[in-house]
Amino acid sequence: MMFKEFVEIVLDPTFLAMFGLVLLPFLPLLLSIWKTWQENGEKLDLE
Repeated sequence: MMFKEFVEIVLDPTFLAMFGLVLLPFLPLLLSIWKTWQENGEKLDLE
């Protein structure tokens, strides 16, 4: 089963550690974007 193998890979501690280290630098950026969306609501212009 491909799904079972996928789950085993994703739940592997080494994979999780590498994935976390890759995403860590982007976390403040994602949080700032999320905060901006929450503050602006419907007023956000995408021009």
